[in-house]
Amino acid sequence: MEKTEDSSSRGIIELDPNESGRITKLIEKPDSDKLTQSRLASVVFYCLRKDTLPRVDEYLSSQSHFRLEENSFGRFVDWLIQNGTPIYGMKIPTRFQLIGHVGLSDYQKWTQYFQARDQDIKNKVPINCRAYARVGLMGNPSDGFNGKTISLSIKNFWAEATIFESPRLNLIPHPLNDPTVFGSLADLHCISKKEGYMGGLRLVQATCKKFYEYCDANGIALPRFSGFY
Repeated sequence: MEKTEDSSSRGIIELDPNESGRITKLIEKPDSDKLTQSRLASVVFYCLRKDTLPRVDEYLSSQSHFRLEENSFGRFVDWLIQNGTPIYGMKIPTRFQLIGHVGLSDYQKWTQYFQARDQDIKNKVPINCRAYARVGLMGNPSDGFNGKTISLSIKNFWAEATIFESPRLNLIPHPLNDPTVFGSLADLHCISKKEGYMGGLRLVQATCKKFYEYCDANGIALPRFSGFY
């Protein structure tokens, strides 16, 4: 939620600190900051297993002392949580802040935000980064057990990557270091004999794979139709 936003306009969730994304409590529009310190808002999108739906009748029977209008879906979800049903949350893009007590000015603000963002993307310079080569003097940095090393970097040898926002994910091989077009069969033989068959694309693909797994494990939703070159 935004810093100035009133939590009483939202359903507020609390997460289990020991299990990524698992919701331990859903407070339907808390009327006091003392009820929770969380600033994580629950939106109105829920995905339920079909064997959970019959529990709606069970919930309504157990809450018969409440007025009908008080039995909101958020209260039902919290009742599921308190009765042992595992419920998980996923972070979704900021545009879903347009839920709750919002008005025309809120829609206008976010329309202006995304218009400016789209223009910024069109004018944005591609991101270019280098990772310099190194020579190890002592130790082994790849043992996977936090091994300590002493190494020196080499400033005139590096791996370089360039990315910019794109509607698709496209890995483009480097024309010199990862060539797929050759002047002749002899050129292919010479380059393959010297450089081998394994180029940098497999490392880039592995990086993308691990990044996706990290986001998935930590409940971070990624845009469905966007990528980079």
